Amino acid sequence: MSKEPVSIYYLYRENRDDIVGETIRALLDNGCRANSDGATHGWRVTASRDWDHVDSIEEVIDLLDSADSGRCEVWAERMPIEVSIDIETSRVPTGFRHVALSVSNLYFKETSHDDDRTRDEYLGRFLQLSNAVHRRTEPFCGYGFYRSPRIERYVPTEEQVITGDIDYPCWANYFSRRTVDSIGRETILSAPVHRTETLHDDSILLVVNQYPYQFPGADQDAVVDHLGLSLPT
Repeated sequence: MSKEPVSIYYLYRENRDDIVGETIRALLDNGCRANSDGATHGWRVTASRDWDHVDSIEEVIDLLDSADSGRCEVWAERMPIEVSIDIETSRVPTGFRHVALSVSNLYFKETSHDDDRTRDEYLGRFLQLSNAVHRRTEPFCGYGFYRSPRIERYVPTEEQVITGDIDYPCWANYFSRRTVDSIGRETILSAPVHRTETLHDDSILLVVNQYPYQFPGADQDAVVDHLGLSLPT
């Protein structure tokens, strides 16, 4: 079974320098720790190829805030979440940087757990933490998917991020207020999808399928037609 991650990406201006710290603090404020035992020391972090261990979260933030790319690991009880940053990459439109939350897709499979939590509980926890990061850091937009080889990654252009005009939905979408205005709030909220949620800043979270690996599925035509968008070919 593949261990490809499910990732949610948030986009920010390249010169914004508080994103890593605010992202990690949002996770800590919502119960995340350095490992599954609930420790607040012994953090795994890297700004290169090899993982290092540091004692404090302040050291993690200092290391990643000064890096063009890097990763650290936090734990939501039994579920490890990788927090990554990137600036100079084809995955990010010019002038922006991203922060991503990533979890192995195995946590959202029906028979892959070694405790009594269900995949719906794991997925609900992941989205709850994702919303907490969105609320604290206020990105331009966000989008998430399961990085399967059969799905081409969606990378918006700089103009699309600024204007809010998008071509097609991903599995999870943090539609900015400009996107909401472009598509129409009621159109988004009435879309035939698994979940829609109006957020604190009047942006909208839209989750197309219940599970990330179901996207895109046979029912996607109805979704994109409803939103007036299209699916990648």
